[in-house]
Amino acid sequence: MNKDILAPSIAQLFCAFGKADDIARQKIYYSALKHLDAQLVQYAIFKILLKATYLPSLGEIFNEAKSIDQEMNPNQHILPWEEALNEITSAMRQSPHKKIRWSTPELETTIRIIGWHNIIYCDTKNYSYVITTTHKIYTAICKKLEEKSINRAFLQLNGGNFLGTPFRIDSDTYSIRESTMINTLFASCINNAKAKDDF
Repeated sequence: MNKDILAPSIAQLFCAFGKADDIARQKIYYSALKHLDAQLVQYAIFKILLKATYLPSLGEIFNEAKSIDQEMNPNQHILPWEEALNEITSAMRQSPHKKIRWSTPELETTIRIIGWHNIIYCDTKNYSYVITTTHKIYTAICKKLEEKSINRAFLQLNGGNFLGTPFRIDSDTYSIRESTMINTLFASCINNAKAKDDF
């Protein structure tokens, strides 16, 4: 991961919203985001700069980065419910009585729990209830999977983060040496931004 682009991106973000002197918060942002794909975080910050009217929270940057990554790598992420529902209705029309290979494990698990026969043989008055229940089950499964993926990423159980680039967390993630380096780096970025009026 190229951390060299992360600190300047955070400094630009704070400069853009009039918080250039808030070094303490910039260090917190850096420490929280440095384990993610730096290029992806930079894209997220650029996107936020174009549409936000206030300094975004760490959660907002994280969600923006995740959204961009999902667009870049659609096959590696959870299928939105709308697409999952389209797959279900398409299967109902085309091959309801054949063995179906669902596109994702989450959708396959949902169908197994709700019962494929319960979907294709339900009467019209109960169809809405069945689909609503299917939606709830699918959402719960996806939420659990996403939470588990995030936890595994930060605990390094899968050797990388779910935003793409693998990372390694040092045993001492915020040493005195690193703290001094971050202070110097942000001070330099801010001074350069102020001198060039480039943020």
